[in-house]
Amino acid sequence: EELEVASLFEVREKLKNARLLITSDTSVAHLSAETRTPCLVLSLGSSDPTKTAPWMLGAWILTTKTDCGPCPHSSPCSQSTHVCGEKLKLSAVLSVIHGIESDRKNFGLLQPAQLFRTEYDIHHIMKIAPYLSHSKIGELYDEGKSGAVSAGA
Repeated sequence: EELEVASLFEVREKLKNARLLITSDTSVAHLSAETRTPCLVLSLGSSDPTKTAPWMLGAWILTTKTDCGPCPHSSPCSQSTHVCGEKLKLSAVLSVIHGIESDRKNFGLLQPAQLFRTEYDIHHIMKIAPYLSHSKIGELYDEGKSGAVSAGA
């Protein structure tokens, strides 16, 4: 495939017709909020999902738990390899994509993957909340019910 170069205006127009944007924490992730395009942000390195997630209800953020992350912004990685990226397995990304597209509530993630979702708190203020606690994946999944279950449920 060829790499397509586009202006932000062209990207914005393409996002309007997209079913799901899969991206790292970039300006395009935030543009998805403006176009209300569902998105999955892969939050690695200096990306802190509690501070840089797209400002829209229902954005998904997938990250890994590492002792060294998030790193200081605009600083080189302190590790010999990018541990955060190595720990995020393709199978976890694919599991979340399939879960989003099929509206499942159990994504079958294993540590160190962490899934967050933007939601409103009781005061209607946007927040980033863990979607599933790893220790509760089995007990939260109930095929007889529909909708999302958060770790606080």
